[in-house]
Amino acid sequence: MKNTVYAITGLLVLAAVFSAGYIFRGTVLGEKFADTAERNFAQGQASALTQPNTDTYRVADPTPIGLSEPTPLPTKAVKYMLDGPSAGSTERDDQRRSDISLLGTAAEAFFTENNGVYPQTLFDLVRGGQMKSLPLTPTYANGADELYQLTPCETTGEILIWIPLESELPTAYYVYFTRYGHTYTVTQEPDKAFCSLTMSALEAIEQ
Repeated sequence: MKNTVYAITGLLVLAAVFSAGYIFRGTVLGEKFADTAERNFAQGQASALTQPNTDTYRVADPTPIGLSEPTPLPTKAVKYMLDGPSAGSTERDDQRRSDISLLGTAAEAFFTENNGVYPQTLFDLVRGGQMKSLPLTPTYANGADELYQLTPCETTGEILIWIPLESELPTAYYVYFTRYGHTYTVTQEPDKAFCSLTMSALEAIEQ
């Protein structure tokens, strides 16, 4: 009877040991599986962050593949095409043309009264008595106050009297050139290089 009890007890101990082993092994395997799954998930998240989402990228990019961005037109050109010249610009340019003609006439009077020498500044016309005061330039639509300009031609002694116009596109200038005693609407700024232009060259850039 005692031997039977010992045998049963031994079997119960063995069964307990085997059960504990399986439980321990299952716990370890379960933890390994959980660690592996967690690492895979983390790697997947990192990969998703570094790889662009193709659909999102295409929606965010407004330029179709293979096409370049269009070159924008200058703001002034777009406004001119949509609105035309600003209100009153033609009238203001008419006043500028009239003033340039008056300044040109005064410059020729200065030339006659000063032994064939033209004024070197517009204020010379006031100091010399050819004009009581200089005309005020009309304010441009953008608020700018361009002054009437006098550019001396150093090599010839001639002068240019000019002003940018407002109603022309592209930018144009109204200039009195003493060499020819005439006014011109031109696209080239009347700088010192302008002084060397011949009559035919002037006609080529005249509007």
